Amino acid sequence: MHFKWILHKKVILDEAIMQITKLSQETPDYELNKNYLLSRIQDSLAVLYSIKKEYSKTLFYYNKIDVTILDSYFMFDPKTFKLKVIFNKVKMKYDMGFYNDAIKIKQAIEGIAESI
Repeated sequence: MHFKWILHKKVILDEAIMQITKLSQETPDYELNKNYLLSRIQDSLAVLYSIKKEYSKTLFYYNKIDVTILDSYFMFDPKTFKLKVIFNKVKMKYDMGFYNDAIKIKQAIEGIAESI
């Protein structure tokens, strides 16, 4: 029974990754640029790959997100999104066992968190 659940979870993750990737490829650039949809999609893909423990792909998507361009043109709070992305990246580094890297990233963002 447990194996079926694991297999089902893997299929769901793979399907979600496939559908999100397909969506990002088929969506016109002008739509992807609205409210930084592409960055939000990349964050979602990074989280899904992290769940699968495919850390090289996770890091690939996190590195594609340029948090320095996120600004007040968001329809939602850009600082909250920045923290979400950075928190997810710290968690991924921790899950990989790179504790010192996770601590360095955490220390680098403490200023952002305090300004919220």
